[in-house]
Amino acid sequence: MRITGGKARSIAIQSPKGSATRPATDQMRERIFSSLGDSVEGARCLDLFAGTGAYGLEALSRGAAEVTFVEKHRGTVEIIRKNIQAVQRAMDGQIGTQILNKDVLGITLSPGTFDLIFIDPPYPILQEVAPELMETTSLWSAHGLAIWELPLATTLSHPKWTPVKRLGKGRGNSPSALILQTVSGPYLA
Repeated sequence: MRITGGKARSIAIQSPKGSATRPATDQMRERIFSSLGDSVEGARCLDLFAGTGAYGLEALSRGAAEVTFVEKHRGTVEIIRKNIQAVQRAMDGQIGTQILNKDVLGITLSPGTFDLIFIDPPYPILQEVAPELMETTSLWSAHGLAIWELPLATTLSHPKWTPVKRLGKGRGNSPSALILQTVSGPYLA
């Protein structure tokens, strides 16, 4: 697994051993970031259920101003730290990062803080956590985008979010991405 674009392009990303995480594929990240285009430049990002940190690291490589990673598993947080260091070396300097070693559903963040929120929950809990996350992320991103990685067969809706684009091919549990913007957008044309 590697960073697919930007200043840290081709830098390898470490993954935890075993099946505890389901890292976002290079192809999925490339599709998502191609769709986001210039909206990444200077963005304040939040990477929920961060796992390897791939979404946030890709955003930093492509010009995001800062990323907050949220991951509850301590061992996985160490992998994120190592991946941040690798991207930082490739970018010749400090990058704006923060890691919260907490459960996503237990965090409190300032309203309107983030431009882009990447959400990649474990598929078995997706339907359980989606309603609460859609509500809270609408507060954390007053005029931004939420990018959900979810099975292709899964749909999400919430009165505070408008679907912009669906990415992915296949069937059933094949990974896809759903890009939503707050109804107070538009952020993406």
